[in-house]
Amino acid sequence: MLAATVAASSLFVSCNSNDSSAANIAFDNVTNDLVQLTQGQTDYVVNATISSSDNMKSVTVSQEIGSLTNEVTKITSFSDKNNYHLSQTISNITTDCRIIVSVDNGVTTSRALTIKVYTDGGDVTPPVGSPLTTASFTWERSGTSAGTGVSDYGLSWTSNTASNATITAASGTKLVNLTTANWTGITTKEDLAAAIDGAASISQYTNVSVTSNQLYTDVLGVKTAGGVYYMINVTKSTVTSDAIKGTTITVTGQTKS
Repeated sequence: MLAATVAASSLFVSCNSNDSSAANIAFDNVTNDLVQLTQGQTDYVVNATISSSDNMKSVTVSQEIGSLTNEVTKITSFSDKNNYHLSQTISNITTDCRIIVSVDNGVTTSRALTIKVYTDGGDVTPPVGSPLTTASFTWERSGTSAGTGVSDYGLSWTSNTASNATITAASGTKLVNLTTANWTGITTKEDLAAAIDGAASISQYTNVSVTSNQLYTDVLGVKTAGGVYYMINVTKSTVTSDAIKGTTITVTGQTKS
């Protein structure tokens, strides 16, 4: 019988974001978040160590097969809301899949473990490079105040046109347009850096509406003045108004870095 081997795979989402509220998720006894099953093996126990500076509200385990994602379990009761050890059996694994562990502590942080089924003579070849980490983001601008959240990514938001937000690259930041194919296809820090370095710079991003709620599939690339690379997937904006704040535009999505 072939001994179990562990190999590298792409990281879907992870705990190591620049958001100080992000939880830390680490799979136990696994290298590069990928496991190859042995011949005849169809069950696997996912063990993960989770820590969070903010109290955890829930830990969700999901199984992703192709385009389908099914929730396996959701834990909402913790003896220690800042530290948790997950041990979850995934049964009847007959095809390659990903097990996604998501932690909600006010910020949703997730990490994925890829499981490869046994194939004759098939060792998993590790990808070259460091896997990307993913986290959620929220940008917001109220009235004439400067936008918040954007400076984390070397950006500035101090003005709008009559119809759109004007989000600009701060001094020393390189801002570029990327694609939805980049969002799913770029899986390592090295490939992200190469994509951003090789793309043409733009001075501003102006696709967000300031007049109505919208959904987006915009993907941006950023290299900050400090040399940190981000891929930013803008997915949604909402517009609200009140007599005190004026108009508030909120932009949400995910980043990979």
